[in-house]
Amino acid sequence: MSSAGVPSFEKEHFWMYLQALGFEPGPATIASGKIVSLTHFGPNMFDKLNRDAFHIVSYFLFQTLDQSLTKELFKFCWPPFDHKRDAEYRKHCCEWLKKISAECGGSFPQVVGSLFMSPGGPKFVHLMYHFAKYVAIKYVKTCSKIADSQVYFTDTFNVKQQNLHKCIARCHIARNRFFQILQRQDCVTRKYQENAQ
Repeated sequence: MSSAGVPSFEKEHFWMYLQALGFEPGPATIASGKIVSLTHFGPNMFDKLNRDAFHIVSYFLFQTLDQSLTKELFKFCWPPFDHKRDAEYRKHCCEWLKKISAECGGSFPQVVGSLFMSPGGPKFVHLMYHFAKYVAIKYVKTCSKIADSQVYFTDTFNVKQQNLHKCIARCHIARNRFFQILQRQDCVTRKYQENAQ
């Protein structure tokens, strides 16, 4: 564990999930109306209070999860420039994450509104790690074209194993499948760009 009380792999994997889902700090910060040079991103972004990063990262994750619902739910509070909009944004985040927590059961941490008052610290990092993991799983489910392997593949993320060797093997399977999906998506994007030129 790190000095902040959060396993360092959670911070690193949280950041890797964001990058794998296509998070780009610069454009996301500009789109939210924040100042790029003042917003801190990276694996340690939530070691201390970081409201701007919370707004940007959480909105990105919600948008990746369900773009139309995000647009509808946050239409009156995004971007959160004042205290009223910020409070409404935090309230909607908390409600949506509580629904996700109820859906996942015991594998998702408890969601309490006080975590969003000062977004930072070990409990907040733990929650955001699980949220990013949940979004990545949903993303892979929607992008995966092979229905038979999809169930096993997503269960690989959710099952808690006692045997270390099985854990490592399942991790490699899940990682390889996720990279295959990303490569397929990159190939389609490149072909589209070539055809557009």
